[in-house]
Amino acid sequence: MKRIFVILLVLALSVVSRADLRVSLLTCGSSDSDVASSFGHSAIRVTDSRSNTDIVFNYGTYNFYAPHFVLKFLRGEMVYMLTCEPFDFFFDIYRHEQRDVVERILNLDEDQKTELYNFLWTNARPEHRDYYYDYLVDNCATRVRDLFSGEDFSHPEIPTETTYRMLLRECLPTQAWLCLGIDLVLGSRIDAPIDNCEQMFLPSYLENNLLAYRNVKTDQALLAEPEVLYKAEPREGGAFSKLISPIAASLYAIALFVLLMLVCRNRKTLVRVYGRILYTLLALGSLIILLLWFCTSHQWCVSNWNLLWLNPLFLLLPWIPAGRFHRVLVYVCGACLCCVLFFWWALPQVFNVFAFPVCALTLLVTILQYHYDYRLIKRIRTV
Repeated sequence: MKRIFVILLVLALSVVSRADLRVSLLTCGSSDSDVASSFGHSAIRVTDSRSNTDIVFNYGTYNFYAPHFVLKFLRGEMVYMLTCEPFDFFFDIYRHEQRDVVERILNLDEDQKTELYNFLWTNARPEHRDYYYDYLVDNCATRVRDLFSGEDFSHPEIPTETTYRMLLRECLPTQAWLCLGIDLVLGSRIDAPIDNCEQMFLPSYLENNLLAYRNVKTDQALLAEPEVLYKAEPREGGAFSKLISPIAASLYAIALFVLLMLVCRNRKTLVRVYGRILYTLLALGSLIILLLWFCTSHQWCVSNWNLLWLNPLFLLLPWIPAGRFHRVLVYVCGACLCCVLFFWWALPQVFNVFAFPVCALTLLVTILQYHYDYRLIKRIRTV
């Protein structure tokens, strides 16, 4: 009986009076609290004065307690859903998280409002609401963008000089470690130029680029003037975050190695131990990249050129005895490091700046270890 009542209520709400709907785009700001909130959020708000309802249709909902959620997340099979929630509830969450909330009325005629409202209600039903989330091409912002891809709306498709990686970095000015993680696991596919429609995977670019959309039926711009519903306090990155940034950590590692080389008497053992630690860390990073590339459905993790310096061969290098095969391994690893250090500009992927000091340190350790294994300097002198 309860289920029948809910179905009837949904059907009743879907039959709306054409003159009583107000439809708007909600754009919410970012937050440093977690990864999911670092890039902002988009949703559709529909207010019906006749039934006195104020509902937000939210494509960015996921169920953390769903069976095997973590495993599916790691494999790239993230299931998100379209949900409906009261506007007050939605607004209170973002205000509590200190995130901006901006509203823009959508200039739609009555038929378009009714059609959009019914479409959203239909897609919010349990049999239709789920979809496979993709952080670049199928998310809360692109789902809203696609609502206005029909013949009723005209918009330009303009190539840009931006890439997915550039826009992701733009969203993380104070989150250097998160930016490093993204740069390490996402491959060269995100460095291809994208157009203005593809830019709309980010809520801020969705709002800005929808300004160029026109409603053909009403001959109006799709978006009206913005109304700021909530303005958060500005956030500033502290000095401490700069002291422990990735680039700072890499420079500390170089300084530590140089200091130990100056004070240590048994430099051969030092280089060997330091090299094993460094090689192990780099090899572990390479295993993560390989797992994401070959063992998951993350389409943006393939063709990852970070494997040139996060090289899986480093896992073998400390344990192979001196000899011909060991020399070949050293030459291959050294060549890969030199490729990143000196020919990064010719490679199809943009590297995080963290890679360069780490490459320099690894190359230095490799050369010193090769010297101690094969007496490189002595050979050079005899020649």
